[in-house]
Amino acid sequence: MYNALSLTRISIVAIMLFSILATIALLPAPSSAASGNAIVNIKNSIDRVGGGGGLSNTPLEEAIGNLINIFLATLGIVAVVIVIYGGFLWMTASGNPEQVETAQTLLIQGLIGFVIIALAWSIATYVVTKIGGAI
Repeated sequence: MYNALSLTRISIVAIMLFSILATIALLPAPSSAASGNAIVNIKNSIDRVGGGGGLSNTPLEEAIGNLINIFLATLGIVAVVIVIYGGFLWMTASGNPEQVETAQTLLIQGLIGFVIIALAWSIATYVVTKIGGAI
């Protein structure tokens, strides 16, 4: 029978594999060099994606707003993973009261974290909007 440590390892490996597969699935398809000028195609792709590799014309307030959004989105993903892991622990507890208690604690902490992240996002959006109308 599986113990809690091996189930944790299995779930971590499953999450890593899912992340890798999702990343591969979301990657853009390689562009065709059928036009005969692959360097021009690469340069055009770079210009479309990164603005030619130079500094962008994005205002500072908007750049700060984007960084805050990325950071809070990452924290939101972590909170969702914690809630999913807590639910997984609860479903696999098999009547073990210690594991159920751990799962309930994780669920509560994950939900509280998600509420804090949502409030932080709303406050940051309000502040950045009032400062420079960025978000």
